Amino acid sequence: MSTIKFRVLLLIIAALPSVAFCQTLFQDASGKSNLYFGKLNNAWVTYNTSDKSGTIGYVRNNNTGYDLQKHWGLNYDFMYGGDVKVNVKDGVGNLISGGAFKPGVTAEGVIGITSDHWHGGNWANFFLSPSLSYTQYNYLDSGTTKVNKLNKWAAGCLLNIDLQFNIDDQAMTKRHYFFLGIQTGYSRQNNYNDLDDVELDTRVAGDSTTTVYSSQTAKSGSYKGYNTMPLNIDFGVTPRMFQHNYFGFNAYLRTNIFKDKNTVNLGTGIYLADDQKPNSVSGGIAWQFNDVGNALNKTTGLVQRSSLFLYVGYSIGK
Repeated sequence: MSTIKFRVLLLIIAALPSVAFCQTLFQDASGKSNLYFGKLNNAWVTYNTSDKSGTIGYVRNNNTGYDLQKHWGLNYDFMYGGDVKVNVKDGVGNLISGGAFKPGVTAEGVIGITSDHWHGGNWANFFLSPSLSYTQYNYLDSGTTKVNKLNKWAAGCLLNIDLQFNIDDQAMTKRHYFFLGIQTGYSRQNNYNDLDDVELDTRVAGDSTTTVYSSQTAKSGSYKGYNTMPLNIDFGVTPRMFQHNYFGFNAYLRTNIFKDKNTVNLGTGIYLADDQKPNSVSGGIAWQFNDVGNALNKTTGLVQRSSLFLYVGYSIGK
């Protein structure tokens, strides 16, 4: 990322807390988050610099009262909605190539229950996330010089448990917000991101003095798909510092059980919150360590395999 783009994104992040209300809490390097808290009746838009993805989403619950009153000793609302993520490996400028629309698109739903009075004013969400994705993959088989294009549909359904704990000090002058999200279930995954990036130059024209090449970016190796059981764990805290809840810190784990050469990714970051709504996040910066145990037997070190990225977002609801 150029220095200019980096500075522009930082300015956007700095300006967003004044307009942000509610979106997903924070994201990993794939643009993924499974936490929904606070005032849910809003839509949001986010952008992630790691996988060049943009997301638009909306999650709703009951505006007044409760859908399930005093059920199991608690009050609950139904929550429903979802988001659509579009990502393009070579950037938004290459979204349309040769007259064809060629993005990666993932639609994910949210349906479940939420309570804002769980154990004395804390939040609890319990919901399912069915998903459907369509992606075009470019890969170069070992021993060949031809780029293969593969269009794939994939589906999954994940179970999410989100908890928010509000902890006050003894003088009741400081409130710290803690977030925990656990996600698992079924998902169709593949090894595409595990393959190495290559650039293939193909001669398309030329004479004795000039040669013209066509360049294609692809992955090197054989594409494989897997039925997996993801395990995603998110933890965040928005502490009371300097009489405000402006900044938060998060950590997360991503892995896919039953995937061949299963990798474990760990991440940590800092995000910006609204002082009046600390569970509303407008952006952040994170560092993700990919394949911590080097299950893919890469020759690069852990730091070289890591990803430093930004994500920004804002509400388009009230």
